[in-house]
Amino acid sequence: MQLNVTHAVPQSPVIRSGLWDLQGLYSNTRISKNAAHLTIACEALQFDTARDMLAIVSCLYSCPYPAALMSLPSPAADVIRTMYDAINRRDLDAAIACVDEDCRYEDLNFPEPFIGREAVRGLFAEFCEGMPGDLMFAIDDIAGDDRAVGVLWHLELGDVAFPNSRGASFYRISDTTGQLCFARDLVEPPFKPGKAVLPIIKLVIPIVRRFLT
Repeated sequence: MQLNVTHAVPQSPVIRSGLWDLQGLYSNTRISKNAAHLTIACEALQFDTARDMLAIVSCLYSCPYPAALMSLPSPAADVIRTMYDAINRRDLDAAIACVDEDCRYEDLNFPEPFIGREAVRGLFAEFCEGMPGDLMFAIDDIAGDDRAVGVLWHLELGDVAFPNSRGASFYRISDTTGQLCFARDLVEPPFKPGKAVLPIIKLVIPIVRRFLT
């Protein structure tokens, strides 16, 4: 990852001193300036290191940190976007290339998780081979860090939102392979009981307690 931050040259000697100290904290950081601007260039940064760097810069300059952070790419988000794009293209091989060999994939529509790459491949294949080509996943929002992200999504049929197709997913990326090692999908139910949910849960709790004990 490469991060470049450019600001007007600070007038305060305290701030200037703080910026020069960054070069001592991060060996791959270069700070240069001309008459008007100061540039901080960092190469081959881990996401967390880049985030720390932005936090320091935002404090020194009193500039908005979240806006700066949002411009950073996330390795986990990149993997998940690549996977979604491949599924939308019905490219099963490209989609499964994002999945770790020992992945645990929990789709809560199913009673048991899918364990291992081949099992996940079967899950993906059901969608890629069984659904119309114009039924696509659309990402509404994605947020997280370099190793895990949450995604809000929905399905679209011919660029029109499909009814009751919203979902929320959590994904974790392997530290060793950089591939998806854990996933959990929660999909909008077609039947929505509304206020009846709590009375049903209250009714079921004694039964569950007897079963667990």
